[in-house]
Amino acid sequence: MSYLNANDLAESRTFLIRVKVALVTAAANVVHEDASAFTPARKDKRNALARAILADPSAYATSFVWGVVANSTIAQNGLDSPDGDIAYQVSAIFDAMAGVTSEEMA
Repeated sequence: MSYLNANDLAESRTFLIRVKVALVTAAANVVHEDASAFTPARKDKRNALARAILADPSAYATSFVWGVVANSTIAQNGLDSPDGDIAYQVSAIFDAMAGVTSEEMA
């Protein structure tokens, strides 16, 4: 998929709504996850982002959509991407979007 096509997908209202639903689901899961194995910094950053997402999902969906279309499989499948693939990618980039550093991952 070309960069122009990826941009069109990221700006698709339908795709953005799908990312927003996956994002709200991921944020709700983060708020309720057992984070006992996480470092305090990682837990705090994930929780802060999750609560912010739940307060204003639309604002965060426009940021997360770019990380989702960066997934080559999703970019290739476009609007035909399964919901599960979108949800997986949202979860995969959650720490990065929360600002968790590699030192905080332990």
